[in-house]
Amino acid sequence: MKISAPSHIPARAIKDDSAFVSRFGAWLRKSGLDELPQLFNIFIGQMSFVGPRPLMLSEKVLHRERSKLGVYNATPGLTGLAQINCDSINSVKEKAELDARYTNNITLCTDIKIIFSTFTLFFKGKHIDEHFNSPSE
Repeated sequence: MKISAPSHIPARAIKDDSAFVSRFGAWLRKSGLDELPQLFNIFIGQMSFVGPRPLMLSEKVLHRERSKLGVYNATPGLTGLAQINCDSINSVKEKAELDARYTNNITLCTDIKIIFSTFTLFFKGKHIDEHFNSPSE
């Protein structure tokens, strides 16, 4: 992201982020390499490969919904149920509900399915974008 990018709102809330993303940044996002630093968090035990994605501090509405649904009982992850279903999510509440559904049904089989789906989307060239109309966070 360029220095001029807004830091107080999640990227998914920016309708056209092309003015804020450098060419190199766009390539990193498209390739998925922008997620590599999170592997360090996985290796030190702060994150898991699968779980609810970590939030920005400014995502207060989603944080409240997740808190109500007990999502924070799970370790945050690099990918999750909400990410592989991002095309069908229309609201913050729906995202929180998918995060809660995962949190309440964590199994090795579910994790394997989510990882497989993530790789399938990635290799099909579908970048996982979470753009939906959300209230001001």
